[in-house]
Amino acid sequence: MSIGCLLIKNRDTWRLLCINSTGEVQTQTIGDCNVDELAQQVRQLTATWNVKQRVIVAPDAASAYFAALDSDAVAGIRDRKTLTFEMEGSLPIDAESAVADFAEEDGCVTGVAIEVERWAPLVDALDDAGVLVEAVSPWPILATAALVAEDKATDGDLVVWNHDGETDLLLVGTRNLRGWRHVFDNGIRLQQELAAIQSANDPDIRILSFADTSIDDDSLADATGLGSPTIEPMDQVALRGASLVLQGRDTPWYDLRRGRLAEKDPLRMYRGSLRGLLVSAVVLLVVAIAASYWRQSVFQAEIARVQQQQRELFEEAFPDARVPAALLSRFRSEHRKALASRSTGGNVPTPQSALRVLDSFLSGLPADVRFRITQVAVTDGELRVDVQLRNHDSAGKLAAALERVGFSMLPPGTEQIDATTVASQLQGEFLPTVTTDNTDGRTPDSKVDQRGSS
Repeated sequence: MSIGCLLIKNRDTWRLLCINSTGEVQTQTIGDCNVDELAQQVRQLTATWNVKQRVIVAPDAASAYFAALDSDAVAGIRDRKTLTFEMEGSLPIDAESAVADFAEEDGCVTGVAIEVERWAPLVDALDDAGVLVEAVSPWPILATAALVAEDKATDGDLVVWNHDGETDLLLVGTRNLRGWRHVFDNGIRLQQELAAIQSANDPDIRILSFADTSIDDDSLADATGLGSPTIEPMDQVALRGASLVLQGRDTPWYDLRRGRLAEKDPLRMYRGSLRGLLVSAVVLLVVAIAASYWRQSVFQAEIARVQQQQRELFEEAFPDARVPAALLSRFRSEHRKALASRSTGGNVPTPQSALRVLDSFLSGLPADVRFRITQVAVTDGELRVDVQLRNHDSAGKLAAALERVGFSMLPPGTEQIDATTVASQLQGEFLPTVTTDNTDGRTPDSKVDQRGSS
């Protein structure tokens, strides 16, 4: 597919030139017609030539206006609208009716403008026809930019274009124009303009003269003093400059595709990608919805299977009962009844007998220790005894004696109450599996009697 096209305005006709990636050029001259017909013809020709529907609109020199602005008056101004009003004094139209672009070099600001009402209908018609307008730039500027890109012209040169009996004088800057004059004849007026440019610049300025076709008379050669000009079709040179822009290798020196000539839909060039993204999003959404329905059907089938198993289990457990609608509630109710009626003997541990614990405690008290019991507490096999003793060692002897009869005792703590009395608390747990050992052979009653007499 080709790189794109250039649509040139040439007096009362239009010329469409398209170039592809191999450099092959297709051209077609389109007669005078309204903008809608012109846009449709451009669309049809690009489709016939199988080229990409993107063009650069190139107004002719007679439709464009050039001005070099006063550097002091526009110093620090970057707003195009303000610069357009500063340029108004050099325009035959008011600033509100023009769209302009500007370039600055070495403090010198130059601008190019065209009339909006003359070019907006064409740009809008091309947009409506689906043809992308990449840029709007006068074709003499595109041709001069091509010469600079090809190193055929450089900063400070004067390029003279002769075409259809008219001449354009363009003073080249680095990436802009320092001056531009359009002359409608090749006689005295051309000589005057050329002399004015030479006097305002270097008299030895290099002049590059080009002509669209062979010229029979010597008026151009006499005016430039360079002899016969180089014959090179102007539209072909402008197409080379446009192709640099279409390939993204350069930008127009002055691009008038802005303001009221700006693209109505700034996303139009991405419309294909956005459409693909939208289609992908819709497909993804459809797949997600389908997956949700599939998961729902799987879950419903699983729920139905579990409910059927519950009904079968209920019929097996209660063969004479009708399967209720609230089956899960019925299962829970029956489960609570079963828990309430179940014997807890094997699940809840039986509390230790306090009498057995107390009997083992009394049988384990030693006879060789003097003490007074002030409090005894037995709770489910756990023993706590508050005693008063003669000395601290006696607490340890009591704990050791109780461990021999089946108690697991904690190390006792003691507290000195007075010079002859020590208080202690014995804590332990009775382990019924341990066989009691009455080491001294005395009965609990005899120990109680002894304790009471101590």
